[in-house]
Amino acid sequence: MTNSKKELLNKFRDRGLSLYFHFPFCKSKCSYCDFYSLTGKADLKSEYIKALIAELDLSGRRFSSLYPEPSTIYFGGGTPSLFNPANFNLIIEKVKSNFGLKLDPEITLEINPADINSFEELKEFKQAGINRFSLGVQSLNDEELKLLDRRHDSKQAREVIKFLHELGVNFSVDLISSLPGQKSFDYLTSLKELVKYRPNHFSIYNLQLEEGTELFRAVANGELPEISEDVDAINYKNTERILKSAGYDHYEISSFALPGYQSAHNSSYWRFIPYLGLGPGAHSFIELNRIENLKDLDSYIKLNSKNQEAEHQIDELIIKELRSEFMFLGLRMEQGILKKEFYDLFGQKVDVFYGDKINKLEDKGLIKSTDRVIKLTDQGKLFANQVFLAFID
Repeated sequence: MTNSKKELLNKFRDRGLSLYFHFPFCKSKCSYCDFYSLTGKADLKSEYIKALIAELDLSGRRFSSLYPEPSTIYFGGGTPSLFNPANFNLIIEKVKSNFGLKLDPEITLEINPADINSFEELKEFKQAGINRFSLGVQSLNDEELKLLDRRHDSKQAREVIKFLHELGVNFSVDLISSLPGQKSFDYLTSLKELVKYRPNHFSIYNLQLEEGTELFRAVANGELPEISEDVDAINYKNTERILKSAGYDHYEISSFALPGYQSAHNSSYWRFIPYLGLGPGAHSFIELNRIENLKDLDSYIKLNSKNQEAEHQIDELIIKELRSEFMFLGLRMEQGILKKEFYDLFGQKVDVFYGDKINKLEDKGLIKSTDRVIKLTDQGKLFANQVFLAFID
């Protein structure tokens, strides 16, 4: 018998919790970025921390009994590295007082190489409680960094990587492939050099041109060439080959990690684990609902300063939608979808709902289905979006 939404909710609450804090502050806007972030708002930073704490207190009162002791905290943006270490220490301590915290939690801070000028600065972040860093390198080619409107150059990126090694801390590197007009040789040159530095983790994204960004406008107006799908496919295959030969596990479509260094926080997004997002523009998946805080910094600060709930939009998902999300998000992972896990959550075998789709995708060579799992094939990884769309009802 298919599980009811109440039964599913009880199982969902037992899967843990991750916390995300959004910092929508930037010194300048990157040409490809469509995340909610603002420039020229540095004078609001101290008020923003107070507002985050207020939302955290409200969230603790509402959810801590249902979702105690989160296992990960992630500080993203925007540019959270514009804030000082004491701010993050305060938030971490407030998480402990509101929710508790699992033993040995993963606590990640996104950093821009332009904001780190010394080893001592990184050391202070570590002393504040950060035990994992996500470094936005994007490229080691200075012309490409200019195209992306990044504030740092390749020299600064290399220096910060050396600081991270000296600190002996877990760190990930972000890299973007398939820029307009980019040659595979240039992208692979950056990748091969970064591999030599042995970061614990790589997040590698093929550029998505989002409407409203400067790069989208430039390509649409013919000022830059369109991104080549052929080059994109070549880059993907070569990335996997290079990183696997260097000892990295390709555990998710865009993610590679040395053994033992998969991102626990990012994995929660793909593994149907509840997460709570705080800050304007932050997203949550909590109580089987999708929630987005409205992208309005001033309103967020004003409401939270009065201990009023920030404005947000709730999308109450029905079981059919939840099954669909479990499928296409789970397929992003190398481990694929565990059929037993699907049955435990939804009370029916996966073939009852998706048997025909699974058979068709398997016939096309895009997925492999065994008695235990469903996962993308190598060919399926190249056409992943086509596979995901098949499971969206």
